[in-house]
Amino acid sequence: MFIARRLRLGTSDKSKASAPIIQIAIGAIALGMVMMLVAMGTGRGLKMVIRDKIAAFEGHIQVIHMDHNQSQVHLKPLKVDTAQKDRLAKLPGVQQVQGVIQKAGLIRTEDTFEGFIAKGIGEDYDTAPLRSLLVSGRLPQWGKPQNTEILLSQTLAQKLQLKVGDECRGFFLNQTSQGIPSQRKFDVVGIYESGFESLDAQYLWMDIATLRQLNGWSPDEVGQLELKVSSFEDLDEIAFNAYDATPSDWDVRSIKQRFSAIFEWIDLFDFNIALVVSIMLLVGGLNMVTALLVIILDRTSTIGVLKTLGATNSDIQRIFLYNASALVFKGMFWGNILGLIFLGSQYYWRWIEFPNPQDYYINYVPVSLDIYSWLLLNAVVLAGSMLLLLVPARVVASINPIRTVQFK
Repeated sequence: MFIARRLRLGTSDKSKASAPIIQIAIGAIALGMVMMLVAMGTGRGLKMVIRDKIAAFEGHIQVIHMDHNQSQVHLKPLKVDTAQKDRLAKLPGVQQVQGVIQKAGLIRTEDTFEGFIAKGIGEDYDTAPLRSLLVSGRLPQWGKPQNTEILLSQTLAQKLQLKVGDECRGFFLNQTSQGIPSQRKFDVVGIYESGFESLDAQYLWMDIATLRQLNGWSPDEVGQLELKVSSFEDLDEIAFNAYDATPSDWDVRSIKQRFSAIFEWIDLFDFNIALVVSIMLLVGGLNMVTALLVIILDRTSTIGVLKTLGATNSDIQRIFLYNASALVFKGMFWGNILGLIFLGSQYYWRWIEFPNPQDYYINYVPVSLDIYSWLLLNAVVLAGSMLLLLVPARVVASINPIRTVQFK
């Protein structure tokens, strides 16, 4: 260790040719580290934002009547008693159970009209995801008697030329689809934007009691139950357990099934992250291999002296691996500093935006990086670099001490 430190810190006999190569290798490790952190942070961030936005509309798991099939509106209610709701709420991994009703309708103004799907929610609904989508105004006051407040999407508001504070009329078909449509006066109290054009063009949010009244349903009847889970990785298992815990005429589906195309697309992010990490690790590792070879060739006379004094090949290899690992640590240190500063600035100020937000369902580049993923990335980079450095370290065994000492 002492010899390795002296070789690393000593400057009197350093080659002018090896110094820039070593600096380039350190820079390559640092740059690779930045690229890997950015790829992991933005890839994970985009996955989580898209996933959470979909969950804001549908929950993680939906429990519906078998007769609904793939319909987005609820024609046949689920009669949910307290025991059934508690049974689902006590399933491992279930965070919340909330009832909703969805009903198709039409909004008419003086100049135009648009179809919509009204999503009725109550006081038991987790509105935190909705609040994060607000563009202007506020959320309706759920549970308010004779509630006429609605939350409208930016897309529908622009088409209908409505803004916060405006009034409009909504028309709904009767449950039998016969007779004169029912109508209600609505007050627009908030406008949201999710980035999902297909969803924003359809959904508005209102009090569940209004839709119950329109459908003629009792207070214990809902169109579907939505389950929020604590761990998305356990979604399939939780959905399977929920299916076992429900009556035979109820069906259970997850948002991965409902939006399979989107989730197949975002699952590719993991492959992209792994690809970037592998390429950057290989590039940085090869630069370190080159640097170590230069250091070894630059110190052939020192290696010859050490062998003459009785040092074994493994002893000398450890000396140079120690020196190389110090360079790796230096590159990783600066790479982490720069990468975390970049991710932190993007997280707080969102200064990088997508040129085509409609393709990514969000305007800015989101960031998410937990401590465990960060530690795992650093461990992989360190382990991969050290494994690659074992290759040039073997050159030490081929150096003849007699020739190097004679040459010196």
